[in-house]
Amino acid sequence: MLPKLSVEKVTTVDRVAEALRVEILGGGIAPGTPLREVEVAATTGVSRGSVRQAFSVLVNEGLLSQNSYRSVIVTTLDEHDIREIYQARRMIELSAVEATAGADEEHIAVLRKAYEEFVAAVEGADRNGIHLADVQVHAALVAVLGSGRLSRVHAGLMSELRLAATAQYKSPPEGATLVKRHGDFIDLVTAGKTDEARTQLADRLDNSEELLITAFREARARQG
Repeated sequence: MLPKLSVEKVTTVDRVAEALRVEILGGGIAPGTPLREVEVAATTGVSRGSVRQAFSVLVNEGLLSQNSYRSVIVTTLDEHDIREIYQARRMIELSAVEATAGADEEHIAVLRKAYEEFVAAVEGADRNGIHLADVQVHAALVAVLGSGRLSRVHAGLMSELRLAATAQYKSPPEGATLVKRHGDFIDLVTAGKTDEARTQLADRLDNSEELLITAFREARARQG
């Protein structure tokens, strides 16, 4: 017999985690901001225990950090963190490109559908939607590897990266440029041109990394 399961408790934790996630990734709660259980509990109207579990979820995602005194703050990333994230992305995503050579049509169809949804987000000019749809294109690529663990790791990397980008970029991403680059990439994958697709993605990751690093350095210079 299974023990009694508390579905409502899990739902509450998920809702609190999602509410905090939206505010953090949307820039409503800035990196370095301390979060206190009692304040979040009072704001959301849930128990401190549920808030504590929601904090744990976001700590595992890399969006929150916990120091030695067990206080929780919104994660602040530096250049070293960004370099590490992109290094990990290359290992996962470039391996996924190679895996497309033997992927079935269903995986390729999912990748193309994610691209079509990205195009729709760009046409809607919704900054948050563009970010999310862009992430889904890369997630669909990683799914070709058929590893749930790698997909979860990759999702965490993308959350951290989005946190860093939100803190640095105040204007919407250049959607039209991304649409073309994603489109060219998927055309290469569909045509079985794996080596060219791998090179194109590697170049895009290199460019994206340097743009974000430059933004970090400019922000630091402004702060004196």
